[in-house]
Amino acid sequence: MSTVFTTSIVKEKDSHAAGEALGLEALKKMPSQKPDLAIIFGSPDYDYKKVFESLFKVIGEIQIIGCTSAGEFTEKEVSQGGIACAFITSDTHHFYTGIGIGLQNKQNEAIDVALTNFPKSVPNFPLQSAMLFVDGLTGKGEEAVQATSQMLGGQVKLFGGAAGDNLRFKKTRVFGSGLALSDAVSTCLIASKKPIICSVKHGHHPISPALCVTKAKDNILYEIEGKIALDVWKEYLQDEVQEQDWQHLINHDSEFLSKLLLKHEAGVITGDSYKIRFPISCNPDGSLNFICTIEKNSLIKIMSARPSDQITSALEAAKEALTRAKNEKIAGIVVFDCACRGMILKERFSVAVEMIKDIFPDTPMIGVETYGEILLDPDEPAGGFHNASIVIMLIPE
Repeated sequence: MSTVFTTSIVKEKDSHAAGEALGLEALKKMPSQKPDLAIIFGSPDYDYKKVFESLFKVIGEIQIIGCTSAGEFTEKEVSQGGIACAFITSDTHHFYTGIGIGLQNKQNEAIDVALTNFPKSVPNFPLQSAMLFVDGLTGKGEEAVQATSQMLGGQVKLFGGAAGDNLRFKKTRVFGSGLALSDAVSTCLIASKKPIICSVKHGHHPISPALCVTKAKDNILYEIEGKIALDVWKEYLQDEVQEQDWQHLINHDSEFLSKLLLKHEAGVITGDSYKIRFPISCNPDGSLNFICTIEKNSLIKIMSARPSDQITSALEAAKEALTRAKNEKIAGIVVFDCACRGMILKERFSVAVEMIKDIFPDTPMIGVETYGEILLDPDEPAGGFHNASIVIMLIPE
């Protein structure tokens, strides 16, 4: 059997009906009646207690990992408002899931609970990696990745994302143990005979020199090089803001700023690369609110993002993953793609998905638009928590 990976996507508005449809699809596509794992990405509008109840009623209780999304897709379709699901059954990978609550204020305790049932080792399955999902609104993405890595050991590859909620920024949830929880972290250890393959890319280029963060607290950036953060952005965006729009920027017009900052994010310098950080909004004092922590004394560059580069980066990530696969046959693909990229690309987002399909024709794929992407890999010098990036994960047969 090796590994069988199948996907489905449903749009039934009723939560019970959606869960039942997913279960029936699993029965139809899987060689056995009960998958080992379900990866689920779906709209925040569903009642996931009802979704999971109906799914379990059809196929029995199974392990689930995933999160609410800002958009979901498979190799068949790109959606916003449905549920995408991948079912996996395998004799080359074993899966162990867990979930912990209290990520905001009790991060380590939450992660420790989520990892409680993970074995230290699995006979005949020597390779370990882990999927990780966090509430996308806690601002704890980077901290959660680093803490999880320390608890599991530095050689365990981590990948995953921060849950979304269709760009409402009100409430996100992660899935595990038949539950859908906010302020939580969900994990899945994968013990394998063959390594999980991952790559990450972003479609940004710098438009400023290296700049030092001189005042920051948690996810709020106050000053760069001793100057108000927004004033520094204004300095480097003069050539990119049309004259008739300049007053919107000076007056801190929130809608205009959101669109502008989306395409001009911060690149935290990490060696020869960058971790992209999304300034989600601006405060009256000119400070900027980010989706995750900004460290004082870190070096950043102000970045620019063209839609064409966002599409190209998806292609580059897919090519790099294929190269790393070294002719290994791939059972399925999981994609963690930032909601920022979806907002930049709009109707062209499906073009980026097609780029991945072109590199991996006839390979089942599931993807999610996230509020942050995770890849911590010894082979990635800029590993950890990312924004405005794409992470591609390949599961070999």
